Amino acid sequence: MIRFAVTLASLWLVISCRGSQELDGKLKPRPQTEARAPQSVIDQNVLKRDLLARLPADDNWMKLELMKVFPLDGQRGTIPIITPIMISSGSEGTVYITDAAGNQVIELSPDLEVLRKIPSQPFRPLNRPSWATPVDGTLYVLDLTGFNVFSAAGEWIGKFKAFVAAHSITLCRDDGMYVNPIFLYPPRGRAYPLVMQFDLSGRLLRSFGRAESNGIGAIDNRALLACDRHRLVAAFTYRSKIHVYALDGRKIRDIDVRYRPIRELERYNIGHQSTLQSSGIVHRVTLVAGVSMFEERIFVLLDLPRIEILEFDLQGRQVKHYHAGEGMGFVGPGGNGLVVRRQGRALIFYVLSGRGALFKLSSPVRSSPRVLLRGRIGRGENHS
Repeated sequence: MIRFAVTLASLWLVISCRGSQELDGKLKPRPQTEARAPQSVIDQNVLKRDLLARLPADDNWMKLELMKVFPLDGQRGTIPIITPIMISSGSEGTVYITDAAGNQVIELSPDLEVLRKIPSQPFRPLNRPSWATPVDGTLYVLDLTGFNVFSAAGEWIGKFKAFVAAHSITLCRDDGMYVNPIFLYPPRGRAYPLVMQFDLSGRLLRSFGRAESNGIGAIDNRALLACDRHRLVAAFTYRSKIHVYALDGRKIRDIDVRYRPIRELERYNIGHQSTLQSSGIVHRVTLVAGVSMFEERIFVLLDLPRIEILEFDLQGRQVKHYHAGEGMGFVGPGGNGLVVRRQGRALIFYVLSGRGALFKLSSPVRSSPRVLLRGRIGRGENHS
């Protein structure tokens, strides 16, 4: 069995190299408390704003209603968010925010009320956590030292070492942990796995989704992962592609995201295939800020200045396009920033912004869905 050792400094580098992670933990403009974003990041945000200025929201899109924001402006409470990385949810609808610079995981109720801060014991601090997900009452938190395990009461149980440097991780209950790995210096042109599956002891079960390396950090093949009881999806960070797999690694299909701003940004990425090795700054724009699977649907949060979410069915067709209007100044958090749940007849979207705010949004209630666009299905064989 092949074993992979994680380099702690490299793990934080690959998670934090996205420009949108130079954050100041704010909901409204206020004096900067973090380092100023590098010039390449500013250019990325300007590029996206200029693009959307030419492509306003479509009347056929479904407008999301803003229900609540955490933390409330001017009422940040006793648990401020410093550098939010990703969100996840528990079986009871609880929401977990992973705060890297705050060295904490914040547990919220479905209505975004603070339940607790993890870890509760000051003598068990986290070290730059980058990922947290609950499974059957146990919370797994990845930081620079490995995987920390917490009980349902928030008490630290133990720790085991991380087994591969990861861009994205998802836990699929009994099927273990799926990882989109990062090989920092892979040989150019050499194939390597897009997804690796481990059990929680670190034993490699399988790898699949072979991808070609284009050099430092395998930038082209970074993806955000999500799963349900039967499938795993990989939404690519820098490309307009979604791969759908069975949990045993069998390819089901590819989906092309045909939304014009995403295709134009992808063309920009193709023309800027470089990385500054000395600083770790990726000279590409990010296209995806989150992915979630819910009720036999795939939801993709786009990394654009306005909140936009695409909904696909399992056949690869885009069936809805949601948006939350202008003026939110959305910036992706770096990890997975989307959780989808249901409240009555409405879908609830929890959207994490890299600027330090968690939005709770509701879909309008309609009697029947309409197919607005169709994603072009690639040549991947359908095994479902």
